[in-house]
Amino acid sequence: MAALDKNGIVGLLKRRWLTILLVVIAGFFIAQNRNRVSVNLFWIELTSPLWVILLVLFIVGLAAGMITFRRRSKAKSEQAG
Repeated sequence: MAALDKNGIVGLLKRRWLTILLVVIAGFFIAQNRNRVSVNLFWIELTSPLWVILLVLFIVGLAAGMITFRRRSKAKSEQAG
């Protein structure tokens, strides 16, 4: 039983339960938001499923956060050195 706990499914569930839960929630979110929506930005109109638009916006926000974090850490390292 100990071998199954460390290397098997039980061990995987103990280590990755939050990741698995988030993937399941994301799956339900995608399944429920398959309807198409229109997004207007200036003169451009995009029509796409809601989950695709939200995913793109999440990726843009993640990239902006990573750029900001890198600039701050670079400025701190230059200030310290």
